[in-house]
Amino acid sequence: MKRNSTRILSLFLALVLAFSAFSVTALAHEKTYAITVYDDAGDGYLTLNKSEAKEDDTVYIYAHPESGNWLTYLKVTNSRGYELSVSYVRKNVYSFTMPASAVTIKAVFAPKWLTIAGILGIFEDNSSDFPFTDVALGTWYYQAVEFVYDYGYMDGVSATRFDPDGALSRGMLAKVLYNVEEEQRDFPTEFSDVPNSAWYADAVNWAAANDIVKGYGKDKFGPEDLVTREQLAAILYRYAELKGYDMSARADLSGYKDADKISSWAKDAMSWAVGNYLISGKGGKTLDPTGTATRAEVAQIVMWFCGNVL
Repeated sequence: MKRNSTRILSLFLALVLAFSAFSVTALAHEKTYAITVYDDAGDGYLTLNKSEAKEDDTVYIYAHPESGNWLTYLKVTNSRGYELSVSYVRKNVYSFTMPASAVTIKAVFAPKWLTIAGILGIFEDNSSDFPFTDVALGTWYYQAVEFVYDYGYMDGVSATRFDPDGALSRGMLAKVLYNVEEEQRDFPTEFSDVPNSAWYADAVNWAAANDIVKGYGKDKFGPEDLVTREQLAAILYRYAELKGYDMSARADLSGYKDADKISSWAKDAMSWAVGNYLISGKGGKTLDPTGTATRAEVAQIVMWFCGNVL
């Protein structure tokens, strides 16, 4: 009897130790680590898709050189000072995998004429003078508007106005994704309300041919109709799917008061968009699926899309 009791006690202790080890491992995996950025503020600056991250998360670095300057130095190190591998994603965009420690990012921007790279023409200048007088430095959308403008994803409504609070039409959204797309080809017209002479015609025809956008009824697209938040989620979802991006992220929408208001065709896309931090809830824990998105909001979403999904 004593031997059996000893065995049971040993088994119990082993289970406790195993569970404790599992819990510690799980907690360690969920822990987030800080990311500190040191950049040359006079000639440019960096932004990130997240200020802290978990181990194995992908962190994207966006370089914003001032006009006439280059990013000449970029180094990412862990808490022990070891340098991490940094990958080039595209022009002025880089990424690295988050280690199980805090990270420091150091960057140096320098005038083109002072650098050997500039003299030799090694780097391509992507900086530009920011023209929009209605987008003030320090507003929550300033960096997003600068991002989409610098990369040619969105233009202003005039030479000096971006109209951040203005609503975005379905034609405008198709044009934004058409600008993000690197390979563009001509496609036949599919909608009777999209004339070939319209500024959005190529974009809408491309998006329709690739099943990124859907029309109304038989042959109507409604290019001037304002895009809703659930339409935005669905269109981004289809584009990401077309490009072969990771579609696994999902969010539980049951905590949102108006989750039942999401159209059946948009539920999965909205869950994916919230799971990728592309769309977030509004005040009162709502998603407002049928509400419209402003140009500033779309600029922010596009920047996050490029950072979290691409």
